[in-house]
Amino acid sequence: MSTIIVGIDFGTTYSGVSWIYAPNSNDIDASKINIQIVQNWPARREAEARNKVPSRISYAAGQEPKWGFRVKPRDMDALECFELFKLLFQAIEHYDHAEDLDSLRTMLPEKLEAAQKPNIETVIEDFLRLLWACSRESIEAVLPGGKATFDRARIRAILTVPHMWKLEAKQVTMEIATKAGIPIRDVNDIITESEAAVHAILHDNNHLTDFSVGDAFVLCDAGGGTVDVVSYLVLGKNPWSLRQCSHDGALRGSIYLNLAWKAHLQEFVGGLKNWETVEEENKGAAIRHFDETLKRIFDDEDEYCTDIHGIKGIRKLLPETSRGRVAGVEVTHDVSDLKKTFEKVCPEICDMVTKQVDRVRPEMIGQAGTGHAKNIYVLLAGGFSNSPYLRQAIGKATAHKPVQGVLHPQS
Repeated sequence: MSTIIVGIDFGTTYSGVSWIYAPNSNDIDASKINIQIVQNWPARREAEARNKVPSRISYAAGQEPKWGFRVKPRDMDALECFELFKLLFQAIEHYDHAEDLDSLRTMLPEKLEAAQKPNIETVIEDFLRLLWACSRESIEAVLPGGKATFDRARIRAILTVPHMWKLEAKQVTMEIATKAGIPIRDVNDIITESEAAVHAILHDNNHLTDFSVGDAFVLCDAGGGTVDVVSYLVLGKNPWSLRQCSHDGALRGSIYLNLAWKAHLQEFVGGLKNWETVEEENKGAAIRHFDETLKRIFDDEDEYCTDIHGIKGIRKLLPETSRGRVAGVEVTHDVSDLKKTFEKVCPEICDMVTKQVDRVRPEMIGQAGTGHAKNIYVLLAGGFSNSPYLRQAIGKATAHKPVQGVLHPQS
């Protein structure tokens, strides 16, 4: 019998799906596996990321829910639209700064009533159902034999969750996924995002085979909502054998940069009262430009310009320090503006990384039995790790630690 294994990365801001097909279930050679990624998401513009789909869903009375790219950012202020719903799952309370979600929780009952949904779990179920249906259709479109091959195959789905989710949260996630039609066999098919990242990195990056038994690495998995930092000790190779030593986590993903940037813009225009005079669509466009462009390229060196339509009409109300940086709808942001925004989030991530380096070192010495540690590396994963500023900040934070390198493997 043939086997299809589907990996589902259910993310806070974006979700992704990958899969493999093995014609013979008894002969799956990991070294020869061709991992494929679902990319043909409905309503995706050519300029938008191919590998992920926004974790968004919107309800309208008497209609099928819209999801992913079909829900435009300008629609998200509507009560019946949901994003960041993964952060409203009760399990997220194990993370530092869970109190930052109080405003989202306060709005939740009203949003659920508008969408006519009893709880956030049913919203997650709807999103996963639509994600799975689209993924299945995409897989069937390229399989030899199409739908008939899919129907005959043994299907196994693996779903990822944040590292600090406990067994109970994994079980609830499994129940939600099963209701959504995803063939999860048992709770062992719910794995942590950090585990998935480690498997992907070691599978896709041959140069990491230079790791030796006794070496250690600290994985910083920085996503849209959560940041997990986990230390591992290398016990063996061919096959890899690792031991998790310690872990830490916080709600300090890239969405918190967006919130900090929004606060900066409010300050820039002279406070909340002036900010509220800018039309919602224009405010949303300013935040999206930061989210989709500025935060992905800022490296602590250059100033950047953004367009804030509507700011021209309130130019006279702007603080004197801001007025000189406005030309029409174009606003110039200097390095200090952006650095202040990143410094709201990045130092805590760097602190978690350095703490894990300090914690794993004694474990290495004890494992080696030689009285001295071997090599320590820092591996970066997750969408937020693509930020040049964050990578530089972690490099500086670990420069005086016994770290051989900060690596950003592609996988």
